[in-house]
Amino acid sequence: MLGSFDTWDMGVTQSEWIAQAKRKYIDQGIFLDDGGDLGCGGTFENAHLGYLEGIFLYASGDPQALIASGEIIEAGCDAAIEQAMGIPIAAFGCEMNQRFGPACRNYPLWMSKIKKALDPNTASDPFFYAEPEEDR
Repeated sequence: MLGSFDTWDMGVTQSEWIAQAKRKYIDQGIFLDDGGDLGCGGTFENAHLGYLEGIFLYASGDPQALIASGEIIEAGCDAAIEQAMGIPIAAFGCEMNQRFGPACRNYPLWMSKIKKALDPNTASDPFFYAEPEEDR
């Protein structure tokens, strides 16, 4: 959930949110108690930027855990918008572009215009990043 490839202040803000958010699922025994550890990160650009992913561990065969994982991913997306924590790793595809666009200077509108200009016949699969602008 969440996920940051940004300045370290963004990563620290996300990591604090993640550690707190997954605590209730850890306390219920749904997620593995990892002590709030995020599990994945690294530095880039001479340590000016960092990469972080919000990791949680659960039993994939447990229906409760699957529901909880969906809840925490959704909550992370909401928190990213409400607390200006960047665009998370789960925010890909057209639905998420529309969800995050209004909070991020409407980037999907610009991405659609660029997609239409550079790939008018949709030779490249646009799902991951942008659908082309529709003719009006």
